Amino acid sequence: MEQKRKKAKYRKDKRNLILFNSLISIVLAACILLAGGLGAAAYLFGDMKQGLISDDHDQLGISSEVVEKLPKEIVNIALFGLDSRDKNATDRDKALKGRSDTTIVVSINTVDNTIKLTSILRDSWVPISNGKGGSYYNKINAAYSTGGPQRAIHTLNNNFGLNIKDYVSISLYQLWNVIDIMGGIDIHITEWERQKLNYFGDQEGFNVEDVTESGLVHLSGGQAMCYARIRNDSEEVRVLRQQKVISALFEKAKTLPKTQYPEMLRKVLSNVETSMTYDEIFKYAPMLAIADLHIQSTSVPGEEVVARGGVFEDTRGGWVWKYDIEEAKKYIYKWIFGIED
Repeated sequence: MEQKRKKAKYRKDKRNLILFNSLISIVLAACILLAGGLGAAAYLFGDMKQGLISDDHDQLGISSEVVEKLPKEIVNIALFGLDSRDKNATDRDKALKGRSDTTIVVSINTVDNTIKLTSILRDSWVPISNGKGGSYYNKINAAYSTGGPQRAIHTLNNNFGLNIKDYVSISLYQLWNVIDIMGGIDIHITEWERQKLNYFGDQEGFNVEDVTESGLVHLSGGQAMCYARIRNDSEEVRVLRQQKVISALFEKAKTLPKTQYPEMLRKVLSNVETSMTYDEIFKYAPMLAIADLHIQSTSVPGEEVVARGGVFEDTRGGWVWKYDIEEAKKYIYKWIFGIED
């Protein structure tokens, strides 16, 4: 019974963490789209990295049946938060590689002004293409590290019957640059957290200055990242720290004068890679200006998709979520498209 409670708590914590990663991504996407009204696309988007993927449906795992079945008014875009394991994260090309710590399907309904976020938990045990016509089972976050965004998109489309053709990626390590761009954030920390923050920064080689006081402190991007990654207590408390960082980031963004937005957006977008063109991005700007835009979110697995979590004989010692992929597909179809598959 105790083990079941631990697993249920772990699942809830994972959903909370992914929800806040989703919020980061949506806020960033909104900034990108609204930038279209500034009339300075070449300046704002000049440093954004353009990623290239195949437009061939077979290469993206999109079947002809899916093309015919799914409604054209709903556009699905893959959103990846990458854990590059690059300690300093100064090289953008290196930072925009690695496992996808966060994988989200952003579904934009251009008719009813709804955006739905479907987070696929990173430890989901699914078949992944080996690029040679076969497949193997692994955690879904391995698809990006072994085959980049194209294989990650293929994995989503092939397993869940989707029609994703574009993606947006941001390095989670690069998020500290976003915090620095905004001038740092203010957070309450305990003396124990201060010591662990400094220890973590030293051990991992992040080259950040030590925090010398507890209480309400001003943190740089590197310090905030170390704070959010403290692991010496429960996962629940760690999630709360990450929530505090995101909340503080939102509050700081509200205080910035609008005259700083163009330069800030340009710097933020330099940490982003996407397959979308300027025209494709600008196409959604009018929808985001509508007051009654609705954003909803869910996760797989979750309350509607039953999963077993643990280390299994075939998972090579790794902790994973195992669930019925067809059941997950049916739930996703109903959630995103309103289709009873």
